[in-house]
Amino acid sequence: MLIKLIADLLTNSDVQQQFSRDPSGVMDSYGVPPDARQALEEGDRDRLLEMMGQEMSRSALFGALWSKPGGIVINSVSPATGKAGTQLELTVTGDYFASTAFVTLQQANGGNYLAQTLQVTQPDVQGSTLKARLNLPASAPPGVYAVTVSNPSAWFSLLDNSFTVVAK
Repeated sequence: MLIKLIADLLTNSDVQQQFSRDPSGVMDSYGVPPDARQALEEGDRDRLLEMMGQEMSRSALFGALWSKPGGIVINSVSPATGKAGTQLELTVTGDYFASTAFVTLQQANGGNYLAQTLQVTQPDVQGSTLKARLNLPASAPPGVYAVTVSNPSAWFSLLDNSFTVVAK
């Protein structure tokens, strides 16, 4: 379990010492799959976060916790398309966005763009709306992106394939 290994590496000095001597043996003892090992060895944070999210979503307990009120949900993103090299205002609707929530565009091959939150209406309840200013650099790779809304409490929601960047 990747999440358990990372948690123990962050908090348990014995595991830290064992890992520094025998990383492969420690990963074996935690049952870390080969693709996660590779991501750890390469320091690929985005892949590790994706794998941890997948691991959490397979947990029955996580499903029960996530479905309770307070979990962020993205319902829509508007506009759904933006041109590289431009600035636009995004409107994201959903549930339970904090007044300090923020939006990020994420692409599988590394294009990540943080938008500036302008306003959140109806914070912390169902029916939240977040408006944000997004500056897409001219170098933004064209393609389909996921949109993530994150609260400072570490709750977040990701809506896959919800925004497309087109070439300038």
